[in-house]
Amino acid sequence: MKITVIGSTNIDLTLHVDHFPLPGETIASRSFGQANGGKGANQAVTCARLGADVTFVTALGADSYAPALLSDFAADGIDTSRIVMRTSVNTGLAFILIDSTGENNITIAAGANATVSPEDIENCRAAIEDADVLVMQAEIPYESVKAAAAIARRAGTKVLYNPAPVLAVDDDMMAMTDILVVNENEASTLAGLQFDGGNCRDIAAILHNRGAALVVITLGSKGAYAFDGATELHAEAFKVKAVDTVGAGDTFCGALAVACGKDGRVDADALRFASAAAALSVQRHGAQPSVPTLAETEQFLKIQTL
Repeated sequence: MKITVIGSTNIDLTLHVDHFPLPGETIASRSFGQANGGKGANQAVTCARLGADVTFVTALGADSYAPALLSDFAADGIDTSRIVMRTSVNTGLAFILIDSTGENNITIAAGANATVSPEDIENCRAAIEDADVLVMQAEIPYESVKAAAAIARRAGTKVLYNPAPVLAVDDDMMAMTDILVVNENEASTLAGLQFDGGNCRDIAAILHNRGAALVVITLGSKGAYAFDGATELHAEAFKVKAVDTVGAGDTFCGALAVACGKDGRVDADALRFASAAAALSVQRHGAQPSVPTLAETEQFLKIQTL
């Protein structure tokens, strides 16, 4: 299947700490790491490693990171011909703290990601129209995301939208979304209803009524929930020892895009496949370095059923 991913690319600069610093506190890190990241790039790499034919639309800056990123994307089999090179800004950066439990705290310097424009989207119209699924997030300008969704809607390309980091999403964008993927906090913010652990259906119904055809809420260690206005699905989380949760949500999104197939249909098996890929990712360090292959994911699922 063909998937076009439009979104951000970052270089992740990661410090492992015992605890997150309090205001005014200086702490020592246990280790430092650098890896490729960015929600768009993470999801593109996931789709490619899980077997999709992937075109990635992003912007990179005028720095030493860009050539290495292009090479790494190509090594994963990603079509990089639609990637835009900027001369006046840096490639996006993410500064990440990871505590002893595997939880993370992230600050982003958008750089070239903030320059992805509706004109750039128009220039990659063919890649959107030819795709079975368009995957997007919220680390590039919102007007560019909407422009891409409008092209996809007219072409019959399914839209998987992951509005993270969470932002205001209007009803027009909701109506162009076939699969809305949000975590529990993002879902609560978008629905205007506090998540209490037992009201997934209420929250999902609000988002569905605003236009999203299918709402998928990721629940961390409690699995994932999906609602299309009539049918509810729930996938239990796999019990694994998490060492680094950075990129787990992106791995889930990319895996779900692959699993839903050309018709964009999400069933229980698709949720389980996406949950398995995410479970594998949290057992490794780094965002893209932790993304599993299709063979690894299938083997993991096979073991779980024994």
